[in-house]
Amino acid sequence: IATSSPSALLTLAGAGNFLQTAQGTPVEIGGVDLATAANAIFVVGKYAYIGTGAEDRFRIIDIARPDAPVTEGTISLPASATDIFVSGRYAYVTNQSVAGTSCPTQCEFRIIDVSNAQAPVEVTGSSLSLDNTDANAVYVVGKYAYVGTNDNATAADFYIIDISDPSAPLIVSSTDVSASVNAIYVSGKFAYVGASGTTNNFKIYDISNPASPLLVSNFDAGTGVNALYVSGKYAYVGNEATSADFIIIDVSNPASPSSVATLDLADVVNSLSVAGRYVYAVITTA
Repeated sequence: IATSSPSALLTLAGAGNFLQTAQGTPVEIGGVDLATAANAIFVVGKYAYIGTGAEDRFRIIDIARPDAPVTEGTISLPASATDIFVSGRYAYVTNQSVAGTSCPTQCEFRIIDVSNAQAPVEVTGSSLSLDNTDANAVYVVGKYAYVGTNDNATAADFYIIDISDPSAPLIVSSTDVSASVNAIYVSGKFAYVGASGTTNNFKIYDISNPASPLLVSNFDAGTGVNALYVSGKYAYVGNEATSADFIIIDVSNPASPSSVATLDLADVVNSLSVAGRYVYAVITTA
């Protein structure tokens, strides 16, 4: 589920429910049988880009007719796709790790040319190995991709990658977050990072120098941050807590974020999107 804006990503992973905070009753008007679990979705214009856990794993769906969506093109990835971000003619995809170190098979970050929706092509040399650890999140702004991975005791968990040459992405910096990075949102010169664990799981980094991101602040945002969205002076955060699993954080002073409000959805929040005065959440029943 997503909006038509590239910056408004909403992902449904596994079984869950769609909670609409606005009035009205959403109605299902169309769909495609993927024959497997869908892990990620990103919508741009007339296309939905979907990552799955099996089968072809990366798919492009023509949604020009919402009542009759049609699969246009697919790519078979060696492991489950976990997140997708589309910018321009490229889709940036993270996936679970595969044993080994040789790309492109054993890689967790990929760039796919989607200019021809019927025949997407993985860009030669675009794959990167991120220390053989599942990659969970990707966010793209300008010439950089920001990627988060599972906690790796011997390596980094937050990467900044120069994608100015899609055929030769370059890791500019790698940062040890000491936790699994589950969600990333970039706004201005700051990267907002949601991580696993019960403490310091909402982090703000100054990324004005991509080669040396600087941790500006930590904030305890419940148990295991899974989702976040930043709009204006507020960060909207979803976590795995059994109470207060939705938190609004004032980030107007990045050095000192503060909780403004909490809401108990009684479920695990997997993803969030904000449009106007409403927040849309995808949840899994606890």
